[in-house]
Amino acid sequence: MQIVDGPESPFYEMYQDVIAADLDALIQKMGQDGTWEPNWSWGRYDEEWRLAKEEWKGYLTLHHLMTLKSFGRIAL
Repeated sequence: MQIVDGPESPFYEMYQDVIAADLDALIQKMGQDGTWEPNWSWGRYDEEWRLAKEEWKGYLTLHHLMTLKSFGRIAL
């Protein structure tokens, strides 16, 4: 969903056969609190990562919500 973030994407037609399943998977990966967390870590600089992780969490959540909205999966 990083390449195709909406039906207007120039790559939509190329990937349209897998988009519905990708959107379903994206929804299932949403946390109990309605956010998405990074699926990576730095493996060091723990204090800095704790802060950066929260910023990434906000970015990912906004991006995923906008993607879901553009495909009509949610109404904001």
